[in-house]
This record gives sequence, C-alpha cells and structure tokens, in this order.
Amino acid sequence: MGKNILVAHGGGPTAVINCSLQGVVEAARASGEVDKIYAARFGAEGILAGDLIDLTDVPAATISRLQHTPASAIGSCRRKLTDADYPTVLETLKKFHIDCFFYNGGNDSIRPFPHHPDADPSGRADPHHGICGQSAGLRRGRRDEGYLYCQRPGLHRPCV
Repeated sequence: MGKNILVAHGGGPTAVINCSLQGVVEAARASGEVDKIYAARFGAEGILAGDLIDLTDVPAATISRLQHTPASAIGSCRRKLTDADYPTVLETLKKFHIDCFFYNGGNDSIRPFPHHPDADPSGRADPHHGICGQSAGLRRGRRDEGYLYCQRPGLHRPCV
C-alpha cells in the first residue's frame, strides 16, 4: 500500500510556487510509492476546513503547465497556524490518511510541530497523541521556499 501525500501553499505566491507544486506531484508519481496526491485549497485554511483537492488523476500535461502558471494554482493564504490549530490539522491528516505533508511557503508560513504542546522536540512520538516533533528541511530552490514536514501519527521517519 502506497502513501497519501498532502501539499499546501502558504504566504504570498512567488514566481516559483507552482513549480514547487509541479515538482511534488511529478516526484510522487515517479516514485511509484504514492497512492493519493492531495492539495489543500487555500493553504492552511483548507487544511483546517478539511477542504482538499485530489490531484492524483490530473493529467500530466496539465501538471506540466504549472511551471508557466502565475499565482497559486491551489490557492494560498497568509494565515499562520497557531498551537491551538494543530489538533485540527492532525485530524485532517488522519481523516485523509496523510503520510507526508509538504508545506511550501515563506519562512514564517508554518512552524513545525515541536511548538505543539503535545509534541516532543526530540522527534519521539508522544504515546498518547502520536505527535512527532521532528521536521525535516527540504533542499531549497529559493531562499524562502521549500519546507517538508513529515507528520502522521505513527510515522517518524523522513518521507522522501
């Protein structure tokens, strides 16, 4: 059984934000390890509302056009997640069986899960909540983009 992934945009849409989306989708497909590719409609707002778009069957030709598409194809927002939001974020991840969460945005778009009161910054999962405090930096193409947060209760290793 493959993984389900979620990608979301945060902050202002830069000139390359859709290229990052294209890269996530194409890499997921090429890996052969991903069952479902979800995108959060309007970033953090979509995650909190459980408003996800299934990109799994979007034609490759459409995905390849993202590199020439302005703005954010899946929508973005400037809402910063707070500690109070993380239980809702985790519920959305559980509901859609998300194994890997790619959040693409500027330096202040998201804080990693160690700020969640139930998270252990060492990366060990809290046995009662299953929240892992580790986050892993994804190699960046730009100074302000490209963070990868692998979070799923019970999954405590990098997703890529």
